[in-house]
Amino acid sequence: MSQELFKLNAGTIAQLDSGVLGVAIGKAIDKAAADCVDRPRDDRARKVELSIELTPVSKVDDDTHTYYVDGVVGKYKVRCKIPDYESKPLDFGVQSDGSLVFNENHPDNHRARSLPFPDDAEENADAAD
Repeated sequence: MSQELFKLNAGTIAQLDSGVLGVAIGKAIDKAAADCVDRPRDDRARKVELSIELTPVSKVDDDTHTYYVDGVVGKYKVRCKIPDYESKPLDFGVQSDGSLVFNENHPDNHRARSLPFPDDAEENADAAD
């Protein structure tokens, strides 16, 4: 059975973990791009982050009593950070019982009247008779 070793570098990194890392990076990029398409007016950055931890495994040479690196344990993490969904300030009215009310047609002014105005509709109905 032959064992093929690859040098870890920018060109081979996607092959780590039988290609799982490359797939994970691709999915994170797709997620960030899809969010850009979904919310084109949100100009905050979408971030795809790859972190790699490398921890030396050391041993002691019994003859010289010095430490040497026998290998390295590696671990990776792929993270996609997209901005939270966040609204501009919304205007709520407060009722006497403490409940909040809003105007679905005017999120910045709960007092705004919608067209047609109720008084206008009654006047138009009277004029039609």
